[in-house]
Amino acid sequence: MKSFSLQMVLFGVMMAAVMADPKETLGPELRQLAFDTKPSELGFQSDEEFPKVYGVLVDWPIEDQTATILAMRDGSASLYTTKKFGIIGGDAVPAAKEAAIMCTRTAGHFLETAKPAKTFPYPKPGEVFFYFLTYDGVYLASAREEELFNEKDPHAVLFAWAQRVLTELQASRGESR
Repeated sequence: MKSFSLQMVLFGVMMAAVMADPKETLGPELRQLAFDTKPSELGFQSDEEFPKVYGVLVDWPIEDQTATILAMRDGSASLYTTKKFGIIGGDAVPAAKEAAIMCTRTAGHFLETAKPAKTFPYPKPGEVFFYFLTYDGVYLASAREEELFNEKDPHAVLFAWAQRVLTELQASRGESR
């Protein structure tokens, strides 16, 4: 898929779905909760299928906001934004749940490209951040958006799985793909 069409899909999802007029943006708080929650609190422990990574957050700046795609080992999937928009509860949708599991499994193959993270800033325009939630803490890898779209960065496959999670979340809301 080309850069323009991916951006248009995400922009369309973000603009088409409107939350029930919240007084403030909850996306950043939900994102931070994902960083702060211990895997044991979620009932997650290292096993053969997910030995190191139990979740991944992919931060992607679009226009004047940042989208965060969350995928977890149990199929939990959400989209948080820095604006008044989001989609949660993807684990109730079989295709979104499957995509989240595959995204998390794929993230495990990229942990070696990441460095430990103690703070969790959003990326600057043109960058994409991959935050790996591990049993030993959070790790961060980054890539240039253009290199992901042109499949010149190894993280392109992980980004593609995050896009699949987003597509399935969008479909769960009855929006066209």
